[in-house]
This record gives sequence, structure tokens and C-alpha cells, in this order.
Amino acid sequence: TDEAAIEKMFLSSMRALEDTLKAMNRQKLAQVADECVAASRIFVVGVDGSAVLAQELAMQLVSMGCDAMAVSNTMMMDALASRYSDKDVFIGISRSGRSKMVIDALKAAKARGCYTAFISNYINSPASALSDAFFCTSCVDDVKNITGRESNLTIQALMGALVLLMARKGVEAR
Repeated sequence: TDEAAIEKMFLSSMRALEDTLKAMNRQKLAQVADECVAASRIFVVGVDGSAVLAQELAMQLVSMGCDAMAVSNTMMMDALASRYSDKDVFIGISRSGRSKMVIDALKAAKARGCYTAFISNYINSPASALSDAFFCTSCVDDVKNITGRESNLTIQALMGALVLLMARKGVEAR
């Protein structure tokens, strides 16, 4: 029934959020917030469905006074590869964890000295071994099978926690 589907969605979402919270390295997320607060620039990179998440996070950071940019275009990723510096933070978002363009951008940022963080729904992402901070969020069960796409809920919650930490650490005071 519709009522059962609604209940299942809410319960599954709550379980995914709980699982993400249990698995999350909170100290590592606090470290990402520290790095972002101190950064000259923050690059938030994602393609396809994750591009919307990158834009959302970058918009929140810009509204807080950070020099942040969402990057979802391959040509722009290539152009930025030589401009990253050790004063920058790179945040990659890939729900699949396997997006070649985002992984390549992560490698370029790491090679130029950026502090790197990565958010994915899959623990086996190559980014887990490449990034300074890797966060694996839990998927909402069955949503992709029904809707054809994954839920962004857990990644959005993690991004919200990052923004909250940055605000608590005084990002607006710069």
C-alpha cells in the first residue's frame, strides 16, 4: 500500500542515517572542518548525480564566506589540476565511489598538496586509499531499485554536519 511504502521509506532512511553515524569517524570529520576553515579555497567535485551534491555543499560554504567552488565539468577539472595548492581543500563526492573523473581529480589535487576528503556510498572506493579523509555513507535500502537512483539523504546529512562544525569553529570570523 502507499502507507506501507511511506513507512518503509522513512524507516529505511532512519536506519541508513543511524548506520552512517555509527560508521563515521567523527574526529576525522572534525579534522576536515578544521582544514576547510583554514583553507584558501575549497573545491567540491562531483559528476552526474553527485554534481548536485557538490553544488549544494559549495553553495553552503560560499554563503558562509568561504572561497568555495563546485566542479562538475571534466574540462574544468583538467584546467584546475595545475592550480591546486597545499592551501586548498579538495572534497570529492561520488555515490558510486568509482567515477573516473572524480578519482582522477582527487589524484591531481593530492599530487599538488591539497588536503583531500571523499564521500561515497561504497567502502571499496579507490578513494578510500587515496584521500586524507574518506567517509562511507549508508544507502537507503531499495530506493534505487524502485526509483532508478540512490537517495542523497545520508550524504546530505554528512555535509550538514561538516557545515555545522565549520560554523562552530568560526568560519565566518575570517
